[in-house]
Amino acid sequence: MNKSIYELEINMSNICGAECIICSRPHGCGNSFFMKWDVFDTLVEQLKDVDFTMIQTSGNGETFLNPNYLDYIKKLKDTFPDKVRWTYNNFSMLDKEKADRIVEEDLFDRIHVRLESLDRTVFEKNSNLNMDNVFDNLKYFLSINKKIPVVILYNDIRKYYAKCQRVLGMRPARDIYTDEELSKLKCEEGEIINYFKKDSRSPLSITSISHCLWGERLKAPKDTETACPKLDIIKTVTWICPNGDVQVCCYADHQDEMTCGNIMDDHILDIFNGEKRRELINRIENRDITDYPCTNPKCCGFHEGKENTSVRHQK
Repeated sequence: MNKSIYELEINMSNICGAECIICSRPHGCGNSFFMKWDVFDTLVEQLKDVDFTMIQTSGNGETFLNPNYLDYIKKLKDTFPDKVRWTYNNFSMLDKEKADRIVEEDLFDRIHVRLESLDRTVFEKNSNLNMDNVFDNLKYFLSINKKIPVVILYNDIRKYYAKCQRVLGMRPARDIYTDEELSKLKCEEGEIINYFKKDSRSPLSITSISHCLWGERLKAPKDTETACPKLDIIKTVTWICPNGDVQVCCYADHQDEMTCGNIMDDHILDIFNGEKRRELINRIENRDITDYPCTNPKCCGFHEGKENTSVRHQK
């Protein structure tokens, strides 16, 4: 039996208070809101038999809405101290108390946060979050953290619009800007890193997002020919939902189409090596699944290329 799973993505929350322009709309339809202790403890016991490299704990929602989140991370660290622990968070709920605990207990090996702008209107329009709250939380964390690398993922909205047009021939599903408004936006990557570096003690970096268009799948034109760009990844990674369901692909955010088992019924290694998972991967590879979430595989790739941010897009 293959005991090697390169990466485990543990989805501890299916609820999110943000509404980001690039994010997929469905969040765990039909699954549990939060991972509970019985599921988590079962998973930890099973992972003792697995040869894995890293754990990603961001899930499909706001992890801090799960009151047990940091307790779970602490147990993962204590049980698997040599395994990498990453997370993505918008810092809307990462307040001082949580920041102090993360730093004191050294709970993560890397934290990612996505930011679109230093402009209040642009930031709040893109995320539906309060900018003061997010920025205050992030600045506090950066001021006390000396060890955990923090990566700012910069999302240039002009490039996102241009990429939707180039790859899919459409405007974003969440079309919140007119062409005139887009023309007034600018690249803020340098300004953002300089702004947060001023009082930071953290290892801090910034990178521009190479956009995936997974948030466009509900409205993207159907494509039954393009191969799945995530195939190599899903063969070596697995996703665990809050109720213990094991998913072949995390982009199946309804969390039902790609279910290949449940850790409360079977060991994760039996599921990972099982016939149901092999069957689903073969169907994905052969493009036998053409309904959501596989309506248009172009939405799931990280598309490179220079975007013409001055192009006017037609309605």
